[in-house]
Amino acid sequence: MAFGGVALLPAELGIIGGGVMGEALLSRLISLKVFLPDEIAVADPSARRRQLLSEQYGVHVAERNRDLIESSRVVLLAVKPQAFSQVSKDFQGIRCEVPPLVLSILAGVTLAKLETAMPGWPVVRAMPNTPATVGVGMTAITPGSRTLEEHSEQAFKIFSAVGKVVQVPEELMNAVTGLSGSGPGYVALVIESLADGGVAAGLPRAVANQLAVQTVLGTAQ
Repeated sequence: MAFGGVALLPAELGIIGGGVMGEALLSRLISLKVFLPDEIAVADPSARRRQLLSEQYGVHVAERNRDLIESSRVVLLAVKPQAFSQVSKDFQGIRCEVPPLVLSILAGVTLAKLETAMPGWPVVRAMPNTPATVGVGMTAITPGSRTLEEHSEQAFKIFSAVGKVVQVPEELMNAVTGLSGSGPGYVALVIESLADGGVAAGLPRAVANQLAVQTVLGTAQ
């Protein structure tokens, strides 16, 4: 299901960036039957990643972002934030009777920047966190000025595949990034510190790790 510089078949969801978060989303969306494999397309510059995703999940893959944008009803930007200026060029000059919904998980890239790059397109900014890779993430979303209720519902449906979803105004996105976005790192540090304390008290490392992880997991529930 690989495509180079040719048009892709129409896709319900096109993912630009087949890295950790992009793969986490597509794998959960497929396993939960939100989308069928042949309803998803992924664009990635790495031939190795394209081959892996195509063979493992049965999704369509493409090298060029533009091919995916022109053929998808929803486009998910899942590249690194520093790649946005380059990726945004792929949207230039595309004319669609009904522009696709664009979902962005690029940290620090504001709605203003997104809507400037995609004038007139419905855009939703999202901030998932790393637990999304195991299906228990927390995502905050902020709809753009062209976003309708149906677009927000679509965003909720997609990000619910990897955990919980809340909607917040954009001015709170920095707070979201600091809390749920960075929070897993702090929790991991707490777990490590608990385990270190157990080891210092004489517990084997494996036992201390298990005790610390289960203690935090049980407390959260």
